[in-house]
Amino acid sequence: MAWEGDRSEGWQRAWLTTVKEVSFAPARALRDVGTGDVRTALSFGGVSQCLGYLFYLPFHFGLVLMDPTLDPEQRSGVLSVAVILLLTLPFWVLLDMVLKALLMHPFLRLVGGAGDLQATVRASGYASGPHALYAIPCVGPLVGAALSIVSHIHAQKHAHGVSGPQVIVAWVLAVGVVVGALAASGVLGHLAALGPGAAP
Repeated sequence: MAWEGDRSEGWQRAWLTTVKEVSFAPARALRDVGTGDVRTALSFGGVSQCLGYLFYLPFHFGLVLMDPTLDPEQRSGVLSVAVILLLTLPFWVLLDMVLKALLMHPFLRLVGGAGDLQATVRASGYASGPHALYAIPCVGPLVGAALSIVSHIHAQKHAHGVSGPQVIVAWVLAVGVVVGALAASGVLGHLAALGPGAAP
């Protein structure tokens, strides 16, 4: 991938080329994603997501602020959230990539994956490339999200030496655990709110 090279023609060109590769030809571009420096992959994913969201979020919040039913206090709250989110965007982007990898890794190993955690994190970073397409108004988020899912499947497949269906099974298991944990937390919270007499 161009981002892994010396970037002699500038990081912008290397980044753009890599975004195109991982978005539209992930099977070829991500063959060696499991080997290399984690920081290189995370920096690529970070730049891609940040640039995509820097265009998408103002557009999204602008539409929310145009809602005529919002009162001044609500508009102020929405604007505050938008500013805080934009200022802390690099943190949330990095957290997103790392948490995805940490969540997926044990389930990828469970279905037969052979890659280590570093390979999983690298795959998560490079598979974030299509998020740059969020910068395209209206259709960008849908296209970027769809291509990112495809890139994630190819990236983890090559990083762990498994098949696409095995990656999908690992995803389903990971999502199931998260949903189950959230549901259990909600039930326990509800029972706690009702008081000790409500518990079976």
